[in-house]
Amino acid sequence: MPTAINLSAAGMSNDLSQLDIISHNLANAGTSGYKRDIPVAGFEQLLSGEIGSIANQLKAAQNPLVPGVARIVDFSPGALHFTGNPLDVAIEGDAYFELRGAQGVRFGRQGAFSLDAEGRLIDANGLIVSGEEGELLLHGGEVTIDQQGKVLEDGDYVGQLKLVRFASPDGLVKTGGGTLKAADGLSAEPVEDVSVRQGYQEASNVQVLDEMTRMMTTLRHFETTSRVIKGYDEMIGTAISTIAEF
Repeated sequence: MPTAINLSAAGMSNDLSQLDIISHNLANAGTSGYKRDIPVAGFEQLLSGEIGSIANQLKAAQNPLVPGVARIVDFSPGALHFTGNPLDVAIEGDAYFELRGAQGVRFGRQGAFSLDAEGRLIDANGLIVSGEEGELLLHGGEVTIDQQGKVLEDGDYVGQLKLVRFASPDGLVKTGGGTLKAADGLSAEPVEDVSVRQGYQEASNVQVLDEMTRMMTTLRHFETTSRVIKGYDEMIGTAISTIAEF
């Protein structure tokens, strides 16, 4: 049977995992298009069925009486802010840009685009931005991107940004740099009911004050649990000393 020290140690390990997730969110509070991670641990989530797709993460808990910490991604949109850069594009609505690179197809909402040496539209990671008809090639002229994602250069049609969505975004996995990949069996669906805004970027959806509050709460729990271990250890030491006297 797990002892009080075992249970407390498992709880402290969970606290450290949550602090790692919160710290990562705070570090990316200023990263355009970043989607925060939510640490999930506790019986209320297990009972409510909120964790669905992350059940396997919780099965890895070292102690069956203390559910482990898993993480889910909060896909809610961040606020849009004006940059004035004609190659910055923000999505209004439930959709993602399709991106292509050496590792395959990726998706994201971080529309801080630029041009590579060949004139192709690329994202901040160097991934090629997909158009409906293929790559979007520009030649340094005046770029206009309308609300439907149609790309024009000096008034001439270049292509249409390829925007997609997913029936179950929980199947998207972070791959770094604000990009995501689709899990096996998850297919992208074309969208037509969203719009884009040229000259804008989507901010991170991290709320710094909320994350700081969670961090303080987790730290207090960690400190309280450590005192429980210390008290239990002292109690055992006293018991051993008392027995030794007989």
